[in-house]
Amino acid sequence: MMDRTRGSTDLHSTRVRCLMIGPIGNSLAPSGSSALKAYENYLTTLEKVVDPVCRKYGIEPVRADQIAHSGAITDELLEHLVRDEIAIADLSGGDPSVIYGLALRHLAGRPTIQIGEHGRVPFDLPSIRTLKFKRTEAGLVDVRKDLERVVAGGLTDSFSGALPPGILRKLLPSGGGGAVPPAPYDDGLAEPRILDQISKLDDQLRSLLVDMDAVTTLIETIGKAADTADEVERRIARSGDPVGAKAAALGSFGRAVSSPVVELEAAAERFAESVAGIDLRVRTVVSLADAVPKDKRAPEVRRFGEELNGMAVRMRKGSAKVEEFGSAADHRFGAGGKKLRGPGRSVSAAVHQLTAAMAYGRAWEQMAFGDEGDHP
Repeated sequence: MMDRTRGSTDLHSTRVRCLMIGPIGNSLAPSGSSALKAYENYLTTLEKVVDPVCRKYGIEPVRADQIAHSGAITDELLEHLVRDEIAIADLSGGDPSVIYGLALRHLAGRPTIQIGEHGRVPFDLPSIRTLKFKRTEAGLVDVRKDLERVVAGGLTDSFSGALPPGILRKLLPSGGGGAVPPAPYDDGLAEPRILDQISKLDDQLRSLLVDMDAVTTLIETIGKAADTADEVERRIARSGDPVGAKAAALGSFGRAVSSPVVELEAAAERFAESVAGIDLRVRTVVSLADAVPKDKRAPEVRRFGEELNGMAVRMRKGSAKVEEFGSAADHRFGAGGKKLRGPGRSVSAAVHQLTAAMAYGRAWEQMAFGDEGDHP
């Protein structure tokens, strides 16, 4: 797999990404509408076709719908369209935003794998094969296998078969070759962009710390409620009524955690959303910094790397604590019967969301201080 700056074949690099562009539709559209159907088809293609292939080859899938909603072309999406090493374009229905994105990939000289439903692909570029499929269970399996073969072959030939048509590559400034022609370094342009992104990240990281503290407080509150319930059970049991003691303890625990559980679920969702937004900006800063000669980088860039690494370490440690809390909570809520089943599911969902979000920290550590020492 090509590294965007060094031509590396390190397939497991956290910076190697595959952008999935397709008819996004609208998740909030009315039931039965074409916009909702398009959204559901987009998710199905991601889950059944793109994600499994990316996981198999260690590639990081990037969802266009998590960058821009309802087909909007944002600055961040443009960055992905031009920079991401691979893209998969679903041409089904000839969505204008998809065609526009495909055109940008071609102009940037970036490899793009085309897929599309039979009978719904408006055109087919003669020199680039389009993997056509039927939207059935068997059809999705078949196109996934086709995509696996294309990706496996592309890893050995730099995706030459997915590059823009030959005549277009001849017109590109670099003659094509699958790489974005490097712009000459402009100190007056690059540094302000990096510092602006770092400034925004500083605010986001401070907000993330507040969210982490809120999560920690809620976890401690639920833990203390469990300790109090245990004490209630022991005290009543000493009076010779173990059954009544257990019922009283469960009632005490249920009342004590009712509000904190709801707050924990909301805090976990906020935290996950914040991490996703920060991750995209972190990758933007790393990409911009890679374009600046190391000896010309501002001190703020190095400071950013240190702060990012510190946050990543804190998230890694926090993840261990959340997992420990999750195990204890499963036991506590599981022993509570039907009365605690609902809160137990909410806590389990929050724990899953938190640990998944905190896993981003591992990638941030590698980006902040890579083995080559060439990251911010």
